[in-house]
Amino acid sequence: MDKKYGLYCLGSLVNTYDDAIEAHNDAVFAQEESGVPHEVKEIKETTNLNHFKFKLSEKIQSKSDADFSRVVFEAKRRGNADLYDVTNNMYDEAFIYTKSNVDEYIKNGDWILI
Repeated sequence: MDKKYGLYCLGSLVNTYDDAIEAHNDAVFAQEESGVPHEVKEIKETTNLNHFKFKLSEKIQSKSDADFSRVVFEAKRRGNADLYDVTNNMYDEAFIYTKSNVDEYIKNGDWILI
């Protein structure tokens, strides 16, 4: 099983990595640039999230014509179902995602938890 590592600033996940050394190097750089402590932790499980907020990664934003840089998304699980309702603070649209999709997007670093 592949491990994932998270770069955290003040307790919030900023980015995810497949490589611990790359995550560490980015943490050192970010701390030197900002003066704010950053840390790297292994991401163990994403399946227990029932309600969370996230932003789209820069990788995903660069593939879109729309500006999502200030959009905050909110995902809420439908009870014990494997479905999530996803809304955001800019548009009236709501989307439905499966739990496996949500886990994959977080694990791949496409959705950055805030």
